[in-house]
Amino acid sequence: MKTFIFLCCLVAALAGRGGEFCVDIPGGMDSIPGKRNNVVRPIDARSFIFPGALIGAGALLTFTKSDLDSLVQSEIQEALPGFHSGVDNILMVAPAVAVFGLNAAGVRGKHSIMRAAEYYIVALLVSVGTSEIMKEVIHVQRPDGSNDQSFPSGHTINAFMGAEFLHQEYGHRSGWYTAAGYTTATATGFLRMANNKHWLGDVIAGAGIGILSTRFSYWLVPRINKAIRKENHPAPVLKF
Repeated sequence: MKTFIFLCCLVAALAGRGGEFCVDIPGGMDSIPGKRNNVVRPIDARSFIFPGALIGAGALLTFTKSDLDSLVQSEIQEALPGFHSGVDNILMVAPAVAVFGLNAAGVRGKHSIMRAAEYYIVALLVSVGTSEIMKEVIHVQRPDGSNDQSFPSGHTINAFMGAEFLHQEYGHRSGWYTAAGYTTATATGFLRMANNKHWLGDVIAGAGIGILSTRFSYWLVPRINKAIRKENHPAPVLKF
């Protein structure tokens, strides 16, 4: 029961984090008279504090061999003996797929579908690269003993990367997009533990890496595009 309450609180906390950098203002894109729209604040140094804290917390649980990791895992396995589901393979990509699906359906996001794809590809490269390097360098045995590449959880990284991507593109339209994406991502992390593939520390760190990857992409891509524009259109030289 304690584990259930803890995980419910975790779901609520993570599902609400997407709104961390949102404010409500009148009007704005796709505004409806008399209503207030969310605006996702620009990425700055503060944007990396929360995901960095998640990574730190996950690493702390893992490298100190915390009893909480074992306690949560054992209670989940006792509550769901022999549980196995492949739904996590679908849920981990659902938030990102939703962005492109909404675009295709004509629901306008913050960027065009091509520009959104740029952000997603950069975030994907960062997240996958980080995950693969960490798994090869940090050898943590999975709860089921299948291999030593438990830390961090790749499924959770992908899920939270997509959840933050959905938030960045559609959080200005409604907080429900953010809540849906983060709840789906948190469910993915829970299912990885229920499937006995990951410890709690793996999942928490994975959530941080996923969020950080997307926020880093939204910080980096505009700067790259700005540099390219300057190179292609240099400032005119005055001649006398």
